[in-house]
Amino acid sequence: MRCTTKIGVFAYMLFVSPFTATAGAITPRVKAASSQNGSFLVLVDFQTNEVSGKLSQISLSIIPKEDLVYANNKVTLPATYWSGTTWRVVLDAADPTNSNFTSSCPLPLISNDGEFLVLLSTGSGYLNGPALRIYRRRDHPGDLMRPGKDLGILISDVPLQELWPASKGVPHVYDSDSDMHEWFAGGKFEFSTDCRQLIHQTRWGNTVDINLQAGAVVRK
Repeated sequence: MRCTTKIGVFAYMLFVSPFTATAGAITPRVKAASSQNGSFLVLVDFQTNEVSGKLSQISLSIIPKEDLVYANNKVTLPATYWSGTTWRVVLDAADPTNSNFTSSCPLPLISNDGEFLVLLSTGSGYLNGPALRIYRRRDHPGDLMRPGKDLGILISDVPLQELWPASKGVPHVYDSDSDMHEWFAGGKFEFSTDCRQLIHQTRWGNTVDINLQAGAVVRK
């Protein structure tokens, strides 16, 4: 079953550049994104080399909403509170396998249970590499904690050929002046109710089911 509400990918953006996205506009540098149910937040930190000024890494931290359930905190407050980081993903810009997501600003999607982080490649990276990447939390709620930081486990890189209809070839040139220059433009994304699948409807109306646990893709 799917979530009852369908939302476009840009509905996940929070705290982004104030400029409106138009044809030929640069993808905004997203600083945070929430899950659809508002229970989890992804904070994105872009770190640069102090000498060269070039991007050195991107760190994505997943933090849960704090409900303030303790007796001494039973109060109505005009704010939303967040706890500490549960797990994170670090992309080293020097690693060529990350270039699709560090050469431009990736768009993060976090599942409602906070178990899966999906990164959408922006810019021209999808021409020669993955369009979408899936990470899963290493230490799951209810399991014994393992030593060391809870860094997300890479599940799969998904190329555009597996997401677009077979009749649509991958472009050879990235046209930044087109309204459809991003591979996901005109489409929709939603997580299944059990948060184990990401359903993508392309701009042509066909549907793709992405198994987040295995990275398998089924085009319909």
